[in-house]
Formats: sequence, C-alpha cells, structure tokens
Amino acid sequence: MALLGEYGERVSETLSRTLTLEFPDPYFRELVADYPTRGGRMLRPSLCLAACAAFGGSIDRSIPTAVAIELMHNAFLVHDDIEDES
Repeated sequence: MALLGEYGERVSETLSRTLTLEFPDPYFRELVADYPTRGGRMLRPSLCLAACAAFGGSIDRSIPTAVAIELMHNAFLVHDDIEDES
C-alpha cells in the first residue's frame, strides 16, 4: 500500500506542475485545477504505474499517462456534479 501512496505522490506532483502551465483563459485554468486540488487517493493513476512496474516498464515514462488518467477521472467527476446539479 505504501508503494501506491508513493506513486500517487509522484502523479500529484506532476499534475500540480502541469496545471501551473499557462492557459489561454485564466478562468478555464481555475476550473481544470479545482478538482485535482481537492485531494484524493490517486488510485487509478497509481494502479497504472504499478501495472507498468509489474511488467518491467519505466515508471518515469508512464507518469504522463497516469496524469491523463487522473484528469479523465476528474472530468467524469465534473460531469457527474453537473448532472446532479451540485
């Protein structure tokens, strides 16, 4: 379980750096950055990195994929909140 936590930290750090990049619209940047900063276990991207390691892949090379998985998960959460009118 500690290894998944370590993977989650690496994804979270990369995600934070990615979200500080300049967006064309500051309002859009705030919306995109909100959900990942709410905190979470980073389970999906951590499992991506764990699967990569299990099959002998490079963790460093798979971090962008793990970040993309987390952003996609956050997009689903936003969509769900819109549907629920929350």
